Amino acid sequence: MKRQTIIPIVSCLLILGIVGGCKSKFDEKKYLTKILNNLEQVKSASYTFSMVWSDPGDTIPSPYNPPYIYHYKEFANPADTAAGVSWGDFYLTDTTKMSRSYNGNVAIVVNHSRKTISIDSSFFGGAKVFFKSAQNIIKYALTTNDSILKEFLDFGDSLLFSLTIYSDKMVMLDNIRPSYTSPSDEIKITKYELLINKSTGLPYKRKTIFPIPMSRIYWEEVSDAQINTMDIEDFIPSRYFPADYDITIRGAIVASPLDLLGKPAPDWILSDYNNKSFALKDFTSKVILLQFSGIGCSPCHASLPFLKQLENDYKDKSFEIVRIECWSKNVDQIKNYISTNDIKYKFLLKDVEIEKKYNMPPAPTFLILDGNRTIQYVQRGYGRVVDEQIKEAIEKLL
Repeated sequence: MKRQTIIPIVSCLLILGIVGGCKSKFDEKKYLTKILNNLEQVKSASYTFSMVWSDPGDTIPSPYNPPYIYHYKEFANPADTAAGVSWGDFYLTDTTKMSRSYNGNVAIVVNHSRKTISIDSSFFGGAKVFFKSAQNIIKYALTTNDSILKEFLDFGDSLLFSLTIYSDKMVMLDNIRPSYTSPSDEIKITKYELLINKSTGLPYKRKTIFPIPMSRIYWEEVSDAQINTMDIEDFIPSRYFPADYDITIRGAIVASPLDLLGKPAPDWILSDYNNKSFALKDFTSKVILLQFSGIGCSPCHASLPFLKQLENDYKDKSFEIVRIECWSKNVDQIKNYISTNDIKYKFLLKDVEIEKKYNMPPAPTFLILDGNRTIQYVQRGYGRVVDEQIKEAIEKLL
């Protein structure tokens, strides 16, 4: 399929206060610049953050996904050139009980059920810190050369700003720092909506609509916001460490699945969505392709046609694919995903032990095992350029 041409779309300007005709022209650039300036003046913020989301392909929040609700502390941190922000999230029932944080140097995850604290010097970029993320969205709207549609709608005490992005990649602006998926042959439509309080000049609600293959919607809201009442110098995450928890530090050299290359694949016993157990030793094929993957992961979804092609190409040879689902535990969602995508290979659910043994590989990660179950190939991430590399690695072992 040839790449579709992106048709430039001029920003759509709605006149505020329209009741029976135009009253005054609305300067959208001036307004967005003002809101961006307001956000840049937020040096600290504490608030209750709530988020619900849909399963892939749905348009309403999933009843299987409980709302994510935490108390947040967010700080502008110019010294951190990667993110420009430090933050921590805490339990609503006990705002001294920390769950995660990032202080500009290390990311910290506190697991209260296991009584462990994980400290990682790599950048923790997946957090949805509200005011910093809102900055990303508005700054992008003001500076991008991408084809976009900007819309404004007046709700009296609030203004709805809607940004629709037409691109050959998915543009993710709702995390600490913007990120993008690899370009594709089709136009992707990503949409962000910010509801802005007119009296404060700050956003307080956000809706994000991601395109295929993620096809997921997020609804997020902040409440009880306290602006510029804290000092970043007082934010010391270690103050919230319980004394009896085990601490692990991953440091600059982070454990990786690549560390397993050339070594025997660690044993495991995992269950499928029907709670049937399978052990690595149960598979007898000469070559096994293990894929650590996730429902809702765009590169994972993009790899499905390639995996089907591998099954077809090697159906008469001693080759097998095993997928290990790392994101979802929703059995109904998994069954629907398998059925919709006509997946025939084993689809197993990860557990804590395999995370430890395989160094918590990101999704997607591909490992190719030979007949002796030695790991002969490791590929982190997916793009079309790796198809031939994976096929070549398989051919060498068959």
